[in-house]
Amino acid sequence: MSDNIPKLKDYMVSEKVGFLLEDPLDTLPGYYRPWQDIAKNIGSFIEARTVVEKVDGMPYLREFDSNWSEDEVTKRKERCLAYVFLTFIGSAYIWQQGGSDKTSKERVMPIPEQLAVPWHTISKDLGFKPVPCMASVALNNYQVVKEKDKPISIENLEVICTVPCARWFFLVTIQVEVDAVSGIQAILRGKRAVLDGDDDKLKEAIRGITESIAKIMRTSQRMSEGLTGDEFYNKVRPFLAGYGPGTNIPKGIVFKGVSETPLEAIGGSAAQSSTIQCFDAALGITHNEKPQAYLDKVREYMPPEHRNFIKALWKEPSIRDYVKRSENEELKQRYKNAVETLLDFRKLHYGLVRSYILKPAGIISRSGAEVTASPSVGEAKEEEGTGGQRIVGKGNFLEDIEGTTEAAMNDV
Repeated sequence: MSDNIPKLKDYMVSEKVGFLLEDPLDTLPGYYRPWQDIAKNIGSFIEARTVVEKVDGMPYLREFDSNWSEDEVTKRKERCLAYVFLTFIGSAYIWQQGGSDKTSKERVMPIPEQLAVPWHTISKDLGFKPVPCMASVALNNYQVVKEKDKPISIENLEVICTVPCARWFFLVTIQVEVDAVSGIQAILRGKRAVLDGDDDKLKEAIRGITESIAKIMRTSQRMSEGLTGDEFYNKVRPFLAGYGPGTNIPKGIVFKGVSETPLEAIGGSAAQSSTIQCFDAALGITHNEKPQAYLDKVREYMPPEHRNFIKALWKEPSIRDYVKRSENEELKQRYKNAVETLLDFRKLHYGLVRSYILKPAGIISRSGAEVTASPSVGEAKEEEGTGGQRIVGKGNFLEDIEGTTEAAMNDV
């Protein structure tokens, strides 16, 4: 068997912070000050309903692609930060301009050239989409602000940009990525153990995967410390929404100066996190055709290097295949424990979806019973997550992937 074990540095995955950008910047060179000034104050502009006014008065930085630093590492970090700034500005502009009212359903929404051209260009160059996603709200949107010599935690993290009520949501999301680092490293040790035929090292690696997922669960359970369901549903969720069919802007967005053809994009979704798809790949958990098609689709919203890392993890050597062939019962139990912990996380996540989307939407009652029918044709579908996946009813996306995860646990 060839050595197909991926190296983190080849996929822009940090040994320190995983899929987060390591040591991100929080300021850009002076030329880009107009973007920075709006983005860092976007929350107050949203509250004052002056985002459109600010964008309309924003100068067109025509030389935006030639004022980066010469050092390539710094240049990439600057472009990632510019992407964060422009995505926060762009999404706030869309939703104040009419993305949350019914008039937007009747027309294609234009974004002015001074925002559209740099936002679209920088997104494309980085391999991102011009829409809120993990790369804009989490991976490139944080700073370690105190006790930098200590392990990263929510308590010493701060976001660079935020919108009303979203700061805690973003911090929890960022911390989840930090919690995943030990699991990512354990995955690679596990693959090495498979190559070496070392059951003891594989057991320890699988334990590391399990403990990492457990940490992610503990962090996710903290969401209620700083965010209510009504706050998320009414303040944060609209900011994360996409544009195109099934949204409040079904005819899409025209990026002036880029193309007159309307563009579509799905909104931000937890499924866009590379982390959980990595655990699926490491543990060999395959899903049914429709859910898997959606998971494949959202990879397009991940940084290109990270989606390639997931593909690399699906290649041999396979931890699951090795465990299934093994007669080592302790090894099999360790594997089952890991998959069961991932299943527990998926159940926890579904509980968060119910608390932060379905209950505030009135789709289920506070006691948990479904109470409403589907919305009218053309209206944004509240039975769908911000990424467009169906999240209520028998056999919905979340229930489906829970089922296939449980099946993987029982079939070893």
